[in-house]
Amino acid sequence: MRINIKLSGSKVMAASMMLLGFYACKRETCEEPAPTLTFDTIFYQITSDADSLTLRTQFTDCQGDIGFENGSGDFDIQTYLYEQINGQWFLFEPDSGQNIAFFSKIPFSEKVNTDNKLVGTLEQKFGAVRQNSDTIRFETNILDRAGNKSNVVTTPTFVIPN
Repeated sequence: MRINIKLSGSKVMAASMMLLGFYACKRETCEEPAPTLTFDTIFYQITSDADSLTLRTQFTDCQGDIGFENGSGDFDIQTYLYEQINGQWFLFEPDSGQNIAFFSKIPFSEKVNTDNKLVGTLEQKFGAVRQNSDTIRFETNILDRAGNKSNVVTTPTFVIPN
């Protein structure tokens, strides 16, 4: 017995799309234990009330264990502000000697499953950050729930508009 299967162009296309859809839904995992971080953008907004700066970074975490539940855990975003004064970079330290104003927490999400690659955007909103200079940069890193520290991202130099 001989079976001939002829697929028209539209049927081949439909079969290809179904196969592609199957692979697109496949869970993606990877082996890197520490999250990775990349710089995205800095937004600066001047308003009549107060200036504001937003730092946006992109993260990838292979295990998907980003964010602590119900405020538990340490600060998992650690950002440092540097000011350029007379051509040299200086870490801005508030009077208390701690940079706590720039440390924050990634919100916990019930939707995040461990052992699945997680990709996302982090937005940190600051008020006016001008201190001793109008030329600044940030260095930031994140921690996952397992305590793995990401790479440190240094933003490009940013000049605060007058």
